[in-house]
Amino acid sequence: MNGYLGIDVGTSSAKALLMGENGTIIAAARREYEILRRHPGYAEQDMETIWQAVKQAVAEISGRYPAEAAQVRGISFSGQMHGLVAVDRNGKLVRDAIIWADQRVGEKEMEAIYRQAGRESIHETALNDLASGFLLCSLVWMKENEPENYSRTFQVLLPKDYIRFRMCGRLGTDHS
Repeated sequence: MNGYLGIDVGTSSAKALLMGENGTIIAAARREYEILRRHPGYAEQDMETIWQAVKQAVAEISGRYPAEAAQVRGISFSGQMHGLVAVDRNGKLVRDAIIWADQRVGEKEMEAIYRQAGRESIHETALNDLASGFLLCSLVWMKENEPENYSRTFQVLLPKDYIRFRMCGRLGTDHS
């Protein structure tokens, strides 16, 4: 039996799903984690905690169905969008992830981003308007408010892409 492993890095939990090649769900597991709200409007997550949650969910499935888990042909990742996960040149986390629910960036700051980058350019690239918790807004906030962390950042990833990096050892993201 050849199957597939699905991993979802959600806002409140990590989910793992083992599926047979015909689409039959063999097993599923879930591990919860929290949003860190250290200041009003802030929404952050500890990616190491999320990594541990993913490993636990996958281990639960593998423990219950070892033969099927040993024959996994592919892994698919999904997850919350727009979060900023900053890593250094060694792939180490620079800071906690700033996730999509974060509201620290206001209209004034977003208008400044539009002025600098061009509203049409952002719309053409992102196919979207800016919102406070979007990666670009969080990255600009980090540059202005945490210059040391910004200068240490080699690459920014979405939360699911960081988990994929931890599993596979390669940095990357999708185009969406």
